[in-house]
Amino acid sequence: MKTITAKEFKKLANKGKMFSVQFVKKDGTLRDMVARLHVSATKKPAETRLSSGVRKAEDEKNQVLTVYDMNKVEDGERGQFRRINLKTIKKVKVDGTEYKVEADD
Repeated sequence: MKTITAKEFKKLANKGKMFSVQFVKKDGTLRDMVARLHVSATKKPAETRLSSGVRKAEDEKNQVLTVYDMNKVEDGERGQFRRINLKTIKKVKVDGTEYKVEADD
């Protein structure tokens, strides 16, 4: 298994393709998620929408990545936005290649 940094993972994921990610949640449990980036929030309520520039700056500051969880079902609709702490990502799979993720310094 190859090893990459969280920053390198963000570059791979930025291609707009789906990826799987395993990370540690706030409660200490592991979570596996199939997600993707660059999904429009136009069908979501106004309070969940932020301009991409604001969201990007906020994510950088908090060292998180806002993703679209492809499998989460809520209110009968598939998909929800989630934030992943970049420091707690353990492994990812992008384009069929699995990577171990190390935290950026």
